[in-house]
Amino acid sequence: MRLSIKLAVLAALYSNAQGKRPGLSLSDYNTILSTDASRIIKKSTVEDPWKTLTDDEWERSVETESRHREGLRASNNKKKSTSPRFPFVVCSSGACTGNKIRKRVESHFVSSVVHVLHNSEDKSCFLVSAPAGVAISAPEDMTVQPHFAEMKMAKGMLQ
Repeated sequence: MRLSIKLAVLAALYSNAQGKRPGLSLSDYNTILSTDASRIIKKSTVEDPWKTLTDDEWERSVETESRHREGLRASNNKKKSTSPRFPFVVCSSGACTGNKIRKRVESHFVSSVVHVLHNSEDKSCFLVSAPAGVAISAPEDMTVQPHFAEMKMAKGMLQ
């Protein structure tokens, strides 16, 4: 019973965060990396496959993190345990340099290794591995996108 209550609470948090942090659009993602994501997604029969894949990945990461925490509580594990981590693309725009944006991303995603994906005059994007709760709570000026399998296909890999 506890797990279902916690999932409901996380789902409520997730739905609230979703309104604030919808993630990147497919066209934005295509401007920072050259992948076959567009090609794969065009073959989908879902009405808005990018949004569906994004929502599914958010849900998977939140539910996995919740089950992990519930398992620790159920076993009365007193040890500090690391939450499961998931890959996220984090982008921020602004009048500051990419290095300053990177430092802000690193300060929020404290124990994550931050990899630069894109750096231009108008946007800097990074790949981080973090618990879902940390990603959801990112500052408003950061756009956080779950990095799902279709995004990992390098351009030209598919026929």
